[in-house]
Amino acid sequence: MKRFSFLFFTFILMLTFQFSFLWRFSFFGVIPNIILISIVWFSLFRGSYQGQMLGFFTGIVVDAFSIGIFGANALLFTVIGFFVGLLKKKVDERNIFVQGLVVFFATLFYCFGFWVLTKIFGGRKVIISEKTLLFLPLYNALLAPLCFVVLVWWAKLWREKTYVAD
Repeated sequence: MKRFSFLFFTFILMLTFQFSFLWRFSFFGVIPNIILISIVWFSLFRGSYQGQMLGFFTGIVVDAFSIGIFGANALLFTVIGFFVGLLKKKVDERNIFVQGLVVFFATLFYCFGFWVLTKIFGGRKVIISEKTLLFLPLYNALLAPLCFVVLVWWAKLWREKTYVAD
């Protein structure tokens, strides 16, 4: 039950922060995607299963509040959670360069996947712009180490309350 509480409150904080505060950190009209960064963190540190679960449920909620293709975020976040989770214990997830690189490629996959899904199912509507394809992967990669530090602190805070100390 306490693990569920940790995931639930992390989920709520991610969504709240993404949709109510991050627009202030827009760079050339591109807003960082901390939800994607968090899914990468969960996948790297907790494994593929938790990355997929968080990716799917977060994606469904994001899809419910967006004007894009319903299910696109859920699909892309789930796939990213699965494949990044396969890297668990194969890469040094505490290395800042590795964090940035994994988030960069995950964001690039997300942007390209969203663009492809929009082309297939969206008709003439273009929801993702060229600026986003260019700047979002770089922006997320640069922001990833900070988000990883905050998420590690948040997990330790909950672990102290819920689990026996390591």
